[in-house]
Amino acid sequence: MMTSSREDLIKEATLMMKLTQHPHAHLLPLLSIEYDASSRASMVAPIAKFGSMYDLADHLDFDGMHISESHVSVAVLQVLSGLVHLNSMNVNHGDVCGRNVLVFEFNIDHAQLMHVRLGDYGEAHAGQCDLYSVVGLAKELHALVPR
Repeated sequence: MMTSSREDLIKEATLMMKLTQHPHAHLLPLLSIEYDASSRASMVAPIAKFGSMYDLADHLDFDGMHISESHVSVAVLQVLSGLVHLNSMNVNHGDVCGRNVLVFEFNIDHAQLMHVRLGDYGEAHAGQCDLYSVVGLAKELHALVPR
């Protein structure tokens, strides 16, 4: 079980609220903040019906199918677009990786119909993202493509 400090949650929620004011198609937005009876806060965001890129690859593998290089390319370009937007807001995501790339739309036959969003802003901080982190993401996601 992961736990976050109150300060970490406030920092992440504040960033997500800032993103809500300046939305981008490939960044996960904050829908609301809810409180339960024990005064614990929960951040509510859209549900990625295919989970992360890793979840999608596992699901496809279970069904005897595989993610293609075209799908990986589309995902990487969409994440890059989101990172450029974050940079314009002087935000460094801080944790660009496959588990934080959430898949909202996927079509095995048409990679261009894929839609991903970058989520998990827990490591985000002021500054510019080194866009070379996209190279690391591309290598990580490329490893999901069978040889």
